[in-house]
Amino acid sequence: MALQAFTAWVELKRENYICMITFRRNGEGVPTPVCFAEQDGVLYVGTDIRAGKLARVRETPRVSVAACRADGSVTGNYIEATARVLETPEEIYQAERAITLKYRFKRILLYRLLKGRRFWLQQPPEKRAYIAIEPLSY
Repeated sequence: MALQAFTAWVELKRENYICMITFRRNGEGVPTPVCFAEQDGVLYVGTDIRAGKLARVRETPRVSVAACRADGSVTGNYIEATARVLETPEEIYQAERAITLKYRFKRILLYRLLKGRRFWLQQPPEKRAYIAIEPLSY
């Protein structure tokens, strides 16, 4: 079972989206499809500072993640993990860099398609937050 979880975690790196289930105080799971980037075994997710998933991660660090499509339909098995909101500038930089490297060509294409409407590409830094997700154990 441990090898299976490790293999599933490693294979997530090739995906474009994951379904991240965060948990409310009452234990109810809330699935959300998100873009992510992987670096050194850690998954990074960028989000708006007002997002519900951010508040839920701060309250309960337990999450489950699985590969999915952009519409949220799950294509892989769920893996139990822990999440935390990144606070230090070094960690935030690392997350931004990983996400930018993974999606840079898609952002350039989207920018050209939208004829320079930058507000679709990213929010100002003060309106973004980042979450780091790590597996519980292998």
